[in-house]
Amino acid sequence: MGKNKLVKLSADPCVISRILDYKLDTSDYDPKSISAVDRKKYIIYDYINNNMTGDQIKEKYGVFNKTVIDYLESLVKVHGYEVFDVTSNEKKYSKESKLKMINDVIKNRKSMRGVSIENKLLNPSVLRTWVKAYREGDNFLEKRKDINYSEMFNLIEQGEPYRNISKKYGLSIPKIKYNYALYAKHGLEVFDELDVFKVYSEKEKKEIIAYYNENEKDAIKTAIHFKMRNVMTLYSWIRDIKKEKVNNRWYEENYKKDLELATDIFNGNTDIAKLQEMYQKSRVDVMYAIRLVKSWGLEPFLLENRKKRIRGEKRKELIKEIKERKEKIIEIGVKYKIV
Repeated sequence: MGKNKLVKLSADPCVISRILDYKLDTSDYDPKSISAVDRKKYIIYDYINNNMTGDQIKEKYGVFNKTVIDYLESLVKVHGYEVFDVTSNEKKYSKESKLKMINDVIKNRKSMRGVSIENKLLNPSVLRTWVKAYREGDNFLEKRKDINYSEMFNLIEQGEPYRNISKKYGLSIPKIKYNYALYAKHGLEVFDELDVFKVYSEKEKKEIIAYYNENEKDAIKTAIHFKMRNVMTLYSWIRDIKKEKVNNRWYEENYKKDLELATDIFNGNTDIAKLQEMYQKSRVDVMYAIRLVKSWGLEPFLLENRKKRIRGEKRKELIKEIKERKEKIIEIGVKYKIV
């Protein structure tokens, strides 16, 4: 992994060194005994330090979520792998720290992703949940006594206005309605089963999303079926999936255009002006594509190769060569098959 990307994120030099020198044996991976946090650490270590591809990660861990990988990669670049070593007790955030994060997003207009990384959140959906609850008026920052669910549901069934119940229990109206739906489906005992600190495995997420897709994409129904404490958790997964699909579609559409250009060149069309007009490319881009095709054929333009990153020692060599031979940037690009 090259240091230049780390520097762009203003990472401390010591952190950069820790990332490059950090040693972790991921060969002992056992899905039955490893914690969710350590699993994330293993995945991102294999991705960054062991130069694994997305397909290799998926084969070993059963999943490859590009959105999650990108987030964890940024988290490691800023804080080092030590971010995964903080105990659960140390990770409990005070009311003040939660409120500061929320204000950074709402009032200071900082990105939710940036605030999550800054505060070492291993899952950015946690902050999304806090912000959503805050905007909906759920006074979750205040310590409150255990809620008497039986009493609250009796008030609902007696026709008490939701706004009065919301004020009495310090819960948002959507949260009250969701809790009542949980009760209607599973009974009062469901609130003894809910795990506040539940961390869903990738297998569980896959099962939940599959149910969601099979049931008219009804998030509330799905969350209730799986006894999820907060439907916002499911909404965050759905947003991530949609975002990933959009990103993949954009890349594939653009990569496809480059592949069509390369195929045309490969088949003997080297009329630069004509290719410029056909593919809406600059003269420099077309000439560079011709050089790539002459050197490597279609290999650099294939979709599966475009998505692969130059990593590890090879990336270090590339960066060093760029610094030493800036005037030969096109030659270097061709050498490393960079489209």
